[in-house]
Amino acid sequence: MLEEVVEAIREKPLIVYNWNPDSLISTILTLTYATSNEEARVLALDDWRPSIKLLENIAVKSRKAKSLVLVGLGWSGPDIDLLAPMVLAPVVVIDQSWHQLRPRRPNVIYYNPSPKGERIGNWPSVSSLVSIALKHPHPFLAASGIVSVMGETAKSNRLYQTLMTMAGLDHNSDYELAYDCAMQAYGITSMGEPGIHGDVARSIVEVGVDPCKAMLKDALLTFMRGSAEVTLEEAISNASVRENGGLTLVEAKGYGRHAFYVARHYALEYRDKVVLTLYEDNMTGRRTACAWSISDNKPLATLYPSLRGLGYKVIANYHGLVNYICYTGKAPARKLAEDFLAAASKGG
Repeated sequence: MLEEVVEAIREKPLIVYNWNPDSLISTILTLTYATSNEEARVLALDDWRPSIKLLENIAVKSRKAKSLVLVGLGWSGPDIDLLAPMVLAPVVVIDQSWHQLRPRRPNVIYYNPSPKGERIGNWPSVSSLVSIALKHPHPFLAASGIVSVMGETAKSNRLYQTLMTMAGLDHNSDYELAYDCAMQAYGITSMGEPGIHGDVARSIVEVGVDPCKAMLKDALLTFMRGSAEVTLEEAISNASVRENGGLTLVEAKGYGRHAFYVARHYALEYRDKVVLTLYEDNMTGRRTACAWSISDNKPLATLYPSLRGLGYKVIANYHGLVNYICYTGKAPARKLAEDFLAAASKGG
């Protein structure tokens, strides 16, 4: 399986990735491995559930590519099976999202070692999977990808510890270095637009130096990070928190794609609770709900079919301390919360 993945991305790939820090870091890792990243192309998306029009657009863009590589999109098997027949090249899927259905098309190479999650946390991020497949070309960058997902809880993750050791760093005392690299990726993906800034991965690789060093020196990433940190802190400090139906319910608003990080912040603050964060992005108008549990061994991802069946765009994971489900739609905050409670009461 890994040999097929590596061979497919080596030459002239079109890399399609989710507009979040972990997938951006994964794409940078993939580009460093491509034989010639001048021929490699990238496309950043901000959609957890693709439309037919989007799939057709991806297929058209992939016509000159020798492989189509989908990195961290969080799409389910049926989504990928709709796309695969439109594409002439092999379709490589690298993901660690929770999915009950794998793709079945013969031209799909599906690399998701834990489609139903696992509590140990062997695959905490998409960037960790890419790093494993490519035999760790930039272990510090991959460690930063784990930090982008787990935050400080990464310190207890065995793969993060191994990657930091490989980079000649201490997983505790040098954590802030990995955090800085992760936040450079967070800034652009939370405040920038994929259609405008989605090619940032290529610009980082083209610098020709260590990717994290290039990211830390990049003026645009640094500017976006500053804006992201200010607006994220405002969203967290202005949020309201209350108990509701056995949940800790957090309601927050802010400028930027901060739903995941706001949810993670309150999940860590209320570790013994299931925390449901309702976030409204004043920049895009998107409403997102993220339920997160640090202590509960039951995967929240089991609610995926119920929430998707209600028409929501859903992404979920269950890896170690990463136990969450996020969904977005046009419904008001109250409806988002009611639908979660209804799905949870039915057990998914």
